[in-house]
Amino acid sequence: MSQRLFEQSELDALCRSGKERVTIALETGDPEVAQREFDHVLELYRRFPQLYHGWTASLFSFLNDRYGHEVASSLTSVEHVLARSAASGMNLEAVRSVEEAPSERFAQELAAGDFDGARQVFLDVERGCRDLHDYYRDYVSYVLSGIYREYGVEVVAESLRASSEKDWMPWMLEEIENDPKTRITEWAELLAVSNFGNITLREEDDCFVVTQDPCGSCGRQHRGGRYDPGWNLAKVEEKHPITYDQGDTTIYRSHIPMMHYIMPLERIGAPWPLIQCPQKKGGTCTITFFKNPKQAVPDSEARWSS
Repeated sequence: MSQRLFEQSELDALCRSGKERVTIALETGDPEVAQREFDHVLELYRRFPQLYHGWTASLFSFLNDRYGHEVASSLTSVEHVLARSAASGMNLEAVRSVEEAPSERFAQELAAGDFDGARQVFLDVERGCRDLHDYYRDYVSYVLSGIYREYGVEVVAESLRASSEKDWMPWMLEEIENDPKTRITEWAELLAVSNFGNITLREEDDCFVVTQDPCGSCGRQHRGGRYDPGWNLAKVEEKHPITYDQGDTTIYRSHIPMMHYIMPLERIGAPWPLIQCPQKKGGTCTITFFKNPKQAVPDSEARWSS
């Protein structure tokens, strides 16, 4: 018996980027519709930096507790990431636009009947939010790279576990209580809008399957050259649980086994959700959201994608 909850057209709509969502709203010519969608997308854009705020703080807390203030402070430098972000095209004027009352400026353009002006406000804000997302992602990766190079893979794993205890596991225990419809809707918004990914989504009787090409964090980071000379973020070479015992994976991607498989398995007996990233620079990422979020999967499924 089919247990489908969505039409495919509804799933396709969930995969729309923030730009697509606001563009469609502006094309209605209705200021209320446009403002409502702008505010919703802006709120989604701000979610990933909030995750990174907690992650960064927990890493420094871990370092301070384990090694002391001097070691923690040695990894706080922003210059390396800021300089390379600028070289990669980070737009500080766009970042500034995120902080200067964007909703009010969008509303002013709509009130004046200038929908083109409103669209430009949105494009500036979108660019700034993407740059902020990528900056925080790369800064977390820079800190993890320093931990790995100075203290090794076991300490990286311990730092990821400590970070997950602070923010990710409490989030997981709340999120798995959502009904399947709410759950996939919120995750699709997170991946397609908040994380600036390119996603498709299909439903099966017992699950939803998201394909990312690329993922907005790990995938765009790797394809964007962050592990090449210049940026030179670390790759974890060891065959270790945080590399699914395969080695040779990016330092950022090493959080997937710990935060989405190892620890969820300990807490609820299932992945949260089942994420299969590409191990290399190319390839797609597959995420499976079981309608029963505590559905166990074979150990063989905990791996990188092909």
